[in-house]
Amino acid sequence: MKRIGIVVLFGLLVASAPARAAVTFEYILSGGYPLHITPDGQTVAGNTTSYGAFRWTASGGLVPLGMDATPSPGGTPGISDDGTKVAATIASADTTYAAAGLWTLGTGWSQCMPPGPSDIGIVDRTQSDTYGLSGDGSTVVGLYWRPGLRAHAFRWTQAGGGVDLGSKYAGHASRANGVNQDGSLVCGWDEAPFGNWSPAAWLNGVEHVFGDSTTDGQCQASNPAGTILVGFEQNPANTTRELAMWTRTGTTWGTTQFLGALPGTEAGGYGINIGNGVTADGSMVVGYCSYDGSPYSPAGFVWTPQTGIEDVVTWLGDHGVAVDQSFYVFSLTGITPDGQWIIGFGRDILAPYATRGFRIHNTDIAAVTPATQAPRTLALAAPSPNPSRGTATLVFTLPRQGAAELAVFDPSGRRVATPANADFAAGPHTVTWNGRADDGRPLPAGLYFARLVTAQGTLSRRLVRIR
Repeated sequence: MKRIGIVVLFGLLVASAPARAAVTFEYILSGGYPLHITPDGQTVAGNTTSYGAFRWTASGGLVPLGMDATPSPGGTPGISDDGTKVAATIASADTTYAAAGLWTLGTGWSQCMPPGPSDIGIVDRTQSDTYGLSGDGSTVVGLYWRPGLRAHAFRWTQAGGGVDLGSKYAGHASRANGVNQDGSLVCGWDEAPFGNWSPAAWLNGVEHVFGDSTTDGQCQASNPAGTILVGFEQNPANTTRELAMWTRTGTTWGTTQFLGALPGTEAGGYGINIGNGVTADGSMVVGYCSYDGSPYSPAGFVWTPQTGIEDVVTWLGDHGVAVDQSFYVFSLTGITPDGQWIIGFGRDILAPYATRGFRIHNTDIAAVTPATQAPRTLALAAPSPNPSRGTATLVFTLPRQGAAELAVFDPSGRRVATPANADFAAGPHTVTWNGRADDGRPLPAGLYFARLVTAQGTLSRRLVRIR
């Protein structure tokens, strides 16, 4: 836990720093983990430290919802956009097993399955685990247990009951981690032949598995439209388990976009960088890293195209906010679609070591609706990180759909790599470059130029590689 001392020192250093942005930090509850937040930032669902589901409101505080499963349930509670529904793993009516449940304001809990898939059963006193709820409150997702077989992801609706989402590889497991606003897009993981998890998404029930089946990864959360997913994937270029993003146009998914890793979580260890939430436009991702793969060395992070991946304590300090010196931030667990509200949790480093949930308000990001959104302009953000030793992330924005080529040149003007050359939708896009030439050769350290060429114009950025 050497990082605790760094947090304390950093808090002392930034305490008198002038505010550079309208950001505030507040503790909202003790004894629990806030995990999902409504778009207005005023209602939260989560687990208490004894793993019972709760609902927190700005006006009423934390209210346990009861029906706690025993033993401790798997999964994570989800909440509808209007805050009136919560999905979680609960005790069955006879309290003999745990199952997916849906709580409705004014009505209370109902068990989702049965009806469910024909092979559903009870394994180790659990029938099913809840991991998410659609924004409209119609769709619960998670995994269900199959006696004698591997568990599978499920999607439940009131009209259709529980449906098996299946697995790409026969005899292997899958799990749903998240779901978009209307329930049409479910994301999670699919167990590969080697036993590792591959990132996966089900669009209207049709599965797509991302990445190399020999590397680790999973999709964790979706934007409301179901067009942007975040999670993590092991980067084959450097074997680091990096923060990852996946985007689609129509029914076509792009390749994995590697967004980087916090220092200390790189290849050679067991570090991991997981995205737990993303804004509607993909301009901000929140999550956590673990330096050794265990739950005892985590750190919350914020990612933007401008800053790359950054420890939340550093990010807050950059905005003039000093974290309490005796509080250790474990994770950022959710963000509203407009980026104005972020939730997370941590623990006091002094006895009695209370677990506390917090809420960050970022009023620098204004809520934008399609009717008032400013017209997009052609843009190419500075590479991140820069200088770069491994993978560099390049983010560009197109004012309208069309062909775009992103290429890398050396100082003599010779093209050395072409990370992207395709037709892209209007809006932001993230591309990674692993520092290699198009033929796979590692390029030497030095100065390079990333050049974006489109029908709307050409933009360039300097990019420095180091060894």
